[in-house]
Amino acid sequence: MIPPAHESLIPPVGRVVRLAAGIKKAWRAGDNKPSLAAALAAYPSLALYRSAVIDLAYEEYCLREESGDTPSESEFCDRYPAFADSIAKVLAAHRLIADSPELLSVPDAPWPEPGDRLEGMELIGHLGRGSFGRAFLAFDEATNRTCVVKLATGRSAEGRIIGGLGRHPHITDVYWSRVVGNRTAVCMPYVGSTTLEAIRAVAFPKGRDCLPKSAGLILEAADNPSETPDGRDLPATVTPGMTYSEGVAAVMAKVAGALSHVHAGGLVHGDLKPSNVILGPGAIPYLIDFNLSSDGPVAGGTLPYMAPEILSAVASDRPSDAVLAGASDVYSLGVVLHELLTGRLPFEPTRGETREVALDLRDRALSGFQASAAGPTLPACLDRLVRECLSPNPSNRPSASEASTRLESWAHRRLRRKRRGLVALVAILGVGLAIAGAARPMASSGELQVEKFPSSSVEFLERGKSRLSEARYSEALGDFAAANRGRNDPQIDALEAYCQAQVGLLELAAAKGKSAVRGGVRTVPVLNNLGYCRSRGGSPLLAVEELDQAAAIDPRCREVLYNRSVARFRAGLSQSLGMTDPRSAEDMGRIVRHDDLPAAVYRQAADVFAASSAFDPSYRGEAIECLRKAVRRGVSPNDFLRDKLLTHHLGASPDFAALETLAANPPPATSPAFGLLEPK
Repeated sequence: MIPPAHESLIPPVGRVVRLAAGIKKAWRAGDNKPSLAAALAAYPSLALYRSAVIDLAYEEYCLREESGDTPSESEFCDRYPAFADSIAKVLAAHRLIADSPELLSVPDAPWPEPGDRLEGMELIGHLGRGSFGRAFLAFDEATNRTCVVKLATGRSAEGRIIGGLGRHPHITDVYWSRVVGNRTAVCMPYVGSTTLEAIRAVAFPKGRDCLPKSAGLILEAADNPSETPDGRDLPATVTPGMTYSEGVAAVMAKVAGALSHVHAGGLVHGDLKPSNVILGPGAIPYLIDFNLSSDGPVAGGTLPYMAPEILSAVASDRPSDAVLAGASDVYSLGVVLHELLTGRLPFEPTRGETREVALDLRDRALSGFQASAAGPTLPACLDRLVRECLSPNPSNRPSASEASTRLESWAHRRLRRKRRGLVALVAILGVGLAIAGAARPMASSGELQVEKFPSSSVEFLERGKSRLSEARYSEALGDFAAANRGRNDPQIDALEAYCQAQVGLLELAAAKGKSAVRGGVRTVPVLNNLGYCRSRGGSPLLAVEELDQAAAIDPRCREVLYNRSVARFRAGLSQSLGMTDPRSAEDMGRIVRHDDLPAAVYRQAADVFAASSAFDPSYRGEAIECLRKAVRRGVSPNDFLRDKLLTHHLGASPDFAALETLAANPPPATSPAFGLLEPK
């Protein structure tokens, strides 16, 4: 076990993968019915770690398949729309192996599991898995550091390849590589858990077809780890003032630069795709997974990201003499860039045998890329670069170095314009002053209004408040972070915490909220929001303390009472599914008297009342009434009729069984948030 003194060295993702491992263990033991939805409801912070969610989704699917309760793949993916694309890809690979077991060479020894020891290190949890490899977060007691250990079936040259490239700021280093049994183990620095695949999914959730405005969502997703990995002192790649397209260009410029370094060493990467680029703090990208790197003709990778010359080789099952060094990687770069800017692949693969899919993709790629009429329209410069990267003729594609330069130029174009504007201003200032008396002011004409880019903390703060009033939480968060840089103002800490909580970054929000309280901001909104984050982030007892303080200031605040009820419920829920703190139901009872609450509140209230019926049977009627209200607000009865806690306490009631006959109203287009208070 990891010594307690070293626990602080484990990043947040380490605690999350441990939690996911515990959930899976309980599912396998039969203690809980496999349900990712239930896990996300119990531990909302899980949703911040995409790889853990996908891992749990796959585990749920496999366990249900083993029990004979196999849902259709589309139905299963639709249950989790925020992660549907990634789950679909995992299930497609699962189906491929199930249909073609000869593809899977089963090793003699089983794969290690979290909690096992490998080469003197404790494996904390899975970071990724495939048919032929696993990636683990591990703790090395000898060096007091967290690292990543990749295990690959057979012999892998990845460690040798990366080591031979020479150090590059955007390529992961290798601590060591060695043979372990019939596998190859490669130990690398932990540089984060967010991939470009996660960025694409957040930027283009199901149903969205417009380009996000702010790069703030990239920063929010990437800034989970609390340290700059491997001691590198690199400047942030993405800054709060960037637009989304500028942020993407800045990240991909670094990726292209890393590819250029690979190509200069006489190699190709061979499998560039969003899941093979990890973002560290400040959205600093790291190119990973060099398993397919080669210094000669290659025929591998991931089908939708392959260049047509590689697809030809795959379809014919032989190396291609037409492969030019680096050109195939540049094609993949264009695919990734297009996907990050539109949410779509340039050429969506069809279903079928690998050879058939490869031939179909190749034929469409050779016909030339045509932008879809649906979806975002790319900025002209980026659209031109995408088209050049996707050229059917490898010799017509730009080099990785050229692509890096052009992307860097686009990412920082506004900074260059600002500098040019300052030079121009100095040049005309004398003339402007000379004719100032005769000139009519134009500011009031309304003919030209250009949004001023903030240049000071005060201006960032004011723009953040304006965006906050429009519920643009991601963009407001970027402004507040810029306003607070170097100041540590507790009032701005409170605003940052509120925005972080609104977008689901509960651990970060709790830390900022605590900083605001330490700075003397002990208002009801700040204490309430801190309690909200602690309760849903796994520290309900601490949450109760802060919510008690908020209730002492305003004992009738609905949000405070609701959050305190939830915190007491989570802290007091016993193994027998009963409550050990009756005050949870008392607080909730004062809340549900109101009829203007969202469905999620009534659904949570039903859990509290059902558990509290262990000591007061009259709460069963309260629980059923709350479930009726939840159904009237769009919750399907199927979402709770098999819930373990509810059936344990309410299953014998005819009124509970009668809920199945209720027809759920259509859910509202937007579900109002409840539980957070905006700091004033």
